[in-house]
Amino acid sequence: MKKFISLFFMLIFIISIILITSCSDGNSQSNENSNNDLPIGENNAQASDAPEDTTQNPRFAVKEDIPEDLDFGGINFNIIYLTWGMFNDYYFAEEEIGEHMNDAIYRRTKNVEERFNITINPIPGNDSIHPAILRSVRAGSDDYQLALNHCVGGIIDLTTGGIVQDWNKIPIVDFSKPWWNQNMNQTLAIDDILLTAVSDFIIFDPNVIYFNKRMAQDLDLGDVYQIVRDGK
Repeated sequence: MKKFISLFFMLIFIISIILITSCSDGNSQSNENSNNDLPIGENNAQASDAPEDTTQNPRFAVKEDIPEDLDFGGINFNIIYLTWGMFNDYYFAEEEIGEHMNDAIYRRTKNVEERFNITINPIPGNDSIHPAILRSVRAGSDDYQLALNHCVGGIIDLTTGGIVQDWNKIPIVDFSKPWWNQNMNQTLAIDDILLTAVSDFIIFDPNVIYFNKRMAQDLDLGDVYQIVRDGK
């Protein structure tokens, strides 16, 4: 029976055979500190509009060491995904439309297709795709090569039902590369068996917590930022 190679994330768990994206480290801590003392009501947006100089970021200088002559003969690389939330908006793009995220995703897909001679074929699932994954693996049909799933989407069934493979035994995958989350992968490994792995492929769902600075001042709450950092 053919095994289904699954790569899950703490927030968004995915299967990933090819990975050529890397993300730059943010300056959120330094920006947050510099904005703490701004008067209430002032615009805190002081970030420069200049593009990031990625040439100075060591993450962009690392070679992935994937053989240059890999050619998969134009096969379809099928990706089944959930049809809600960021799965719909931030993983696939049909064309360039002049929007930064959309166009970056489109170019990433085209670069992968051209380099490995494949056609990436997104397959819309539904609110829960793990039943389709289970059926495919148990039937040995190899319908999907990658799945975008949520951490509540049948993870127990997939990891304990003989559905996933040990990532440490997958050729070419090099967990020493900076686009892999070393700490998470060490935490998720059991007896050196890694059924789940975390990388930069995912795009985290951004969430924001707001507070009213004037009310915090009137109520004499102190430095709210520091209260959060102190875990209080």
